[in-house]
Amino acid sequence: VVVVALACLAPKQPVTWLFTETFSTIQDQPYWLAFLGGLLQAQWTYTGFDASAHTIEETRNARVSAPWGIYLSVAVSGFFGFIMLAFVTLAIKDLGAAAGAPNPFIYIIEQALGGWFGRAVLWVVTLAMWFCGLSCVTSTSRMIFAFARDQGLPYSALWARVSRRYRTPVAGVWLAGTLAFLLPCLILGLVAAFPHRLTFNKLYPAVTGISTIGLYLSYGIPLLLKVWAIRRGVWTSRADGPWSLANWSVPVNVVALVWIALITVLFVLPPNQLTGWIFGGTLAALLLLYVVRVRGRFKGPVPQATSQAKLLEIEAAFER
Repeated sequence: VVVVALACLAPKQPVTWLFTETFSTIQDQPYWLAFLGGLLQAQWTYTGFDASAHTIEETRNARVSAPWGIYLSVAVSGFFGFIMLAFVTLAIKDLGAAAGAPNPFIYIIEQALGGWFGRAVLWVVTLAMWFCGLSCVTSTSRMIFAFARDQGLPYSALWARVSRRYRTPVAGVWLAGTLAFLLPCLILGLVAAFPHRLTFNKLYPAVTGISTIGLYLSYGIPLLLKVWAIRRGVWTSRADGPWSLANWSVPVNVVALVWIALITVLFVLPPNQLTGWIFGGTLAALLLLYVVRVRGRFKGPVPQATSQAKLLEIEAAFER
């Protein structure tokens, strides 16, 4: 909708402007530093593709479908995302005014498409973001369910409960939705309590940065372990599943690990140092919690079916 509206109705800069014009709000820093800092929002949109892995227990032919879901979500998002960003960028009339707006994207759409029509298009974007949020709640609820099933959360029996009517972890869905609602409430509360030190425009990028860094570090852990296992000879081609990168696996994983290390450092540099402090404090608190309370209690994944008969019994319990 955004691409078609901008392509057909909005005045546009020449295509060459997209690749030749440079602009930075950081006057005392080189352009490349501003460019790297601008990757934060783009990198944030590339999170969440792991949802295919979190819903594999509800997916047919999961060993093939889930990897394809991850791969295609990144490929399709990259292709169409570039097209959309290209048209949005070409619709900018005044770079300085757009950069100085409270929300540059909203400003660009409204000044390119006009007041009421621009707002109508933005409502379509809002609806799309709502579906993204719904997907996040779905994915998070499955992670809560899986971790609780392995006795890794307080009140695990509650969060691991699956509704026989809906065949979903309803308690996990409510917990994920409640936490998602409380987070912006916390941000608004902090802004109200410390109006001279904190603003929404400071805290929102910090939350975005923490989400991005945390998710990508979680992606990097299995990649690092696989590279280590291959180097040690523990993982061989016989351990590969039906969907595999084969000989490309190690090079792709190494490039991914280097990229994760780069963005982890990049996204805590000024002016995003608040992200680093909050993320570092959270890691320290979790490490302390693990040492004091969790270590020795959490036994790891709990087998749910030790035989084919038990597996069929579990599946039959939720068949309508």
